[in-house]
Amino acid sequence: MLVSDEMGRDWEIMEGSLMYRDTLCWSCANACGGCEWSQKKAKPVPGWTAEKTKIRLDKGKTMDSYFVTECPKYRPDGSEKLKQRKKSARKVTDDEIDYILQERDKGRTYVEIGRKLDLPKETVRDNYIRHKTRKTLENMQ
Repeated sequence: MLVSDEMGRDWEIMEGSLMYRDTLCWSCANACGGCEWSQKKAKPVPGWTAEKTKIRLDKGKTMDSYFVTECPKYRPDGSEKLKQRKKSARKVTDDEIDYILQERDKGRTYVEIGRKLDLPKETVRDNYIRHKTRKTLENMQ
């Protein structure tokens, strides 16, 4: 199941696990008005591969959105964000998650924990946030 939080971030909940996902649009040079989806009257881009989602707004309201994985109008914007995520795509084990949580509670930084586990600091941070946000998102459903 795919849900979006109030900031439009997409989260995938599968078999009790929670995984943050970047939509393709966030690294596209056409993202600010250069395609049908990013204009004021947003319309799906013909030929894209996208999963319909809902973004949660204030006061319990929702708005339809899409999680885009392929798009004929996609042009990389030069950001390295997706490349970094793909590099660090190995699955973090439950023991590593426990270690991240324990060490953060002790005041260790994401960099220090990442060095010990041989993970990028972004992966450590994302997994820490993911664990802390899981219950909140599950309660929003």
